Amino acid sequence: MSKKLTKRSEDYSKWYNELVVKADLAENAAVRGCMVIKPYGYAIWENMQKELDAMFKETYDDTLVIKLNHLEIIVTDYKPKIGTSFVELPAFIKNKKAVVNIKNDDRLCFIYSILAHKLKVKNHPERVKQYKDKLDLLKFKHEQYENGVEVNSNKILHFEKANEMCVNIYGLIDNEISPLRLSKMEYEDIVNLFYYEGHYTYIKSFPRFAGADGKNKHTYQRCLKG
Repeated sequence: MSKKLTKRSEDYSKWYNELVVKADLAENAAVRGCMVIKPYGYAIWENMQKELDAMFKETYDDTLVIKLNHLEIIVTDYKPKIGTSFVELPAFIKNKKAVVNIKNDDRLCFIYSILAHKLKVKNHPERVKQYKDKLDLLKFKHEQYENGVEVNSNKILHFEKANEMCVNIYGLIDNEISPLRLSKMEYEDIVNLFYYEGHYTYIKSFPRFAGADGKNKHTYQRCLKG
């Protein structure tokens, strides 16, 4: 693994960020400036706490006084954003009539949604049989996607390069449409996906999807351009 990393002596910050990602310790959260600590990363953090606690107690015993004004720790189960089978979308999203929600019973919703973009099926585009025999139209390794793909996975970056397209992913944060992943690629073929409760869907009309009465339309279009 170290051979693929930037040398620490060349760029310490880049080396550290690459190490954290490749070691599966943490990932970027949907909220800017935040991160999700994954199980291995949290285990390391817990061990560091134990060691530091022991060092403080051994060194200072009861003579150290620390004033703590506020401490808030929020712990939750790690639930990666990963493609899964069909789920019903919220009514306010369905009513926009801007999203194709494919009724799959496996975890290939990411792939099916990309195919919905390429094929532009007019009659019953939500039926998974429209795409089952068209998988060869895309360049990807089936075994890497059969268990789903996380929103911030490097698999999507490799998929973009292999298929020469930009993949943007949107979701709901505090019940408002927000970008979860904006492509850094500059291909002409741009596909927008909506992610909800582990399920990817295809945004067939971005202006309708962008917001009530199109009030957020221009904001999101600027995001697409980076």
